Amino acid sequence: MTSRKPKDYIISLIESVSEISAIRYCNARTKVSTHSPDAIPQTLILHKGSAELYRAKDHLLIRNIHAPAILGLNFIFDDVPKIYMMANTESQYEVVHRSRFEESVRKNNLWEALAYLQMHNTHLLSDVYFSLVGMSSYEILCNCLMDLMNEPEFIRASVSASDYIQRKSSLSRSGVMKILGDLRSGGYIELERGKLKKILNLPKAY
Repeated sequence: MTSRKPKDYIISLIESVSEISAIRYCNARTKVSTHSPDAIPQTLILHKGSAELYRAKDHLLIRNIHAPAILGLNFIFDDVPKIYMMANTESQYEVVHRSRFEESVRKNNLWEALAYLQMHNTHLLSDVYFSLVGMSSYEILCNCLMDLMNEPEFIRASVSASDYIQRKSSLSRSGVMKILGDLRSGGYIELERGKLKKILNLPKAY
C-alpha cells in the first residue's frame, strides 16, 4: 500500500525553521543520528537525497525515506527518538532543536501541516508494523520482497534481495537464502546476481 506524500505541507514546515548555514552535506553511507550529547530532543530534516531509517538498538531497517522528510517531530514526549539514518546517496540534512520547531509551528499556525505530516508518518510506520508482526517467516519475506520491488530502481540495484530482507527482519540468512532459491527456481521471482529484478507471482504458502 502506498501513501501520498504531503510534500507541500512538509516543505512549509521545513521553510519555517530551516537556516541555510545549518544545512549539512554528506556522502552515501554516512550515518546521521538525532542523538545529542546533552539529550535535548532534536528533529532531523532531510532536504535532499535518500536514506535508510534504522532502529538504533538492533540496527533493524525500518524503511527507506526520501527528501523532503522530517523525523522526530513530537511535542508530547521528551525522549530522544532511538533512530538513525544512513544516507543512500549524497544528501543534505539539518538538525533542529525540537523546541524551536514547536515554537515555529505555534507562531506560524502550522498545525494543519503538522497533522498531515504526522498522519503520513503514522501510515508509513503502520505499514511496517502490519507487514512484520504476527506473520510467518515466509509471509515476512514476501512482504519484504514487495517492499523492495516498490523501492526506486537505484536502491534495488544497490542491494541484494537477501541483504535487504535481513536488514528489515530478524530472519536467518540460511532461511532467507533457501526460500529465495526455491522461489527463483520455481519461476516466482527473477534475480540477477542476487538483485531483485521482477516478482511474477508469489505463492500464498511455502
